[in-house]
Amino acid sequence: MSRNNTLIIESAIDNLYSNLFSYKKILVGFSGGLDSTVLLHSIFSYIKKREIDVNLRAIHINHNLDPSSDEWQRHCEIFCKNLNIDISCYKSNLHKDKGNLENLAREFRYDCFKKEMIDFDNDSLSTVLLLAHHANDQAETLLMRLFRGSGTKGVASIPKKRELDTCKYYLYRPFLDLSKDLLVEYSRENNLDFIDDPSNKDISYDRNFIRSKLIPIILKRWPNYNKNFLRFVSNNRNDMDLLNELALIDLKTLEPSKELFGYSLNLKLLKILSSKRRSNVTRYWLCQFLKYQPTHKQLMNIDELIDMESDTCELFIGSCRLNKYKDRLYLNNHLQLAELKSFLATKNKWELTDKFSLPYFGELIFIPKDLNQKKLILSVSSRIPGQKYSVRGMNRSINKLFNESQIPSWFRDFYPIIYNGNDIIAVPNILVADNTDNLSKDQFSWRTP
Repeated sequence: MSRNNTLIIESAIDNLYSNLFSYKKILVGFSGGLDSTVLLHSIFSYIKKREIDVNLRAIHINHNLDPSSDEWQRHCEIFCKNLNIDISCYKSNLHKDKGNLENLAREFRYDCFKKEMIDFDNDSLSTVLLLAHHANDQAETLLMRLFRGSGTKGVASIPKKRELDTCKYYLYRPFLDLSKDLLVEYSRENNLDFIDDPSNKDISYDRNFIRSKLIPIILKRWPNYNKNFLRFVSNNRNDMDLLNELALIDLKTLEPSKELFGYSLNLKLLKILSSKRRSNVTRYWLCQFLKYQPTHKQLMNIDELIDMESDTCELFIGSCRLNKYKDRLYLNNHLQLAELKSFLATKNKWELTDKFSLPYFGELIFIPKDLNQKKLILSVSSRIPGQKYSVRGMNRSINKLFNESQIPSWFRDFYPIIYNGNDIIAVPNILVADNTDNLSKDQFSWRTP
């Protein structure tokens, strides 16, 4: 490895630390491949050489999609053990025939990153995630997205720094301006052992085809293509920043809210916007909950949902579920709703001395008026079709109650109901039935996060 190449790598690390002195804990995404191995080793060497007071940890995601996945995880564990670096490993249960595998794997990976960063240190100001993407990755991503017909956001490609969803932690990619050749030279100079994933040679994958077939032709004709691509990406990122600023301005006018039924926007105000601004603000809003950019087709589907007269229609995009009710557009995580529904499908014992926790959807709270009420043991589950309750001496259906209380039809299977045996005792925030012992509506409440 030439001295010049060594200085370039060290300069990249120097530039990284010049911007990150406030971070005292560094988490490195470590697949065991060439790029992440060079990143982890160079960061480790930099810290050790300069005796910097920082806590370094690696995270390995075992997607469990290759017969060698466990062997690769073991390689990463041994590599970190030899350098005395702590490592956390997460293993998924994804299946190759299950939906959009690339998006599902990415969602799992970033969920693990977020969880690990919170576990590492609950202070987002002192902890940062580093990933090993380089300039060649940027070029491949740009070409892939151009061939797919991506918009401004897509061709802005990989950002060097961004917030990790909405959890206030940041990720950095210190090698994004460096070519892969430099990383190869660094690994040779330092005799690094890394994983060579055989699937990277399979040109049935678009990225591998671009890397092995197109890039060599481009490089031969335009030797400085990487620098030009990076400049193009930077210009598009500036355009994207402007679109996001406009989206934020529009979003504030749409009365965004977090309610019992989910996150919501004012539909009447949304319909007033031009189609382009409406698409831009819904993209921006949705990206706060998705871990990837919604496609043009998905944004068109949202537009159609907004313009539909009926409130019974729904739309699923990734983990998001979109519904309408009373001139509001609601967004929920449908995986979380499914878990809540499954939880409420059986009767769950509730000792009223404690709060009752619901998966992802807050808790039920009981405020006793006397010591005897604290001794009550009830149960919590969802509605039973056709079930009635008694109020003021009259039998009424639970569906009619939901109608009168303006509970959307699409949310009713997720609404917790409190029982004593098979009898309805209370519907939190709404009523207490006749067959109760001096209980009142204000004693039962449902508080969402």
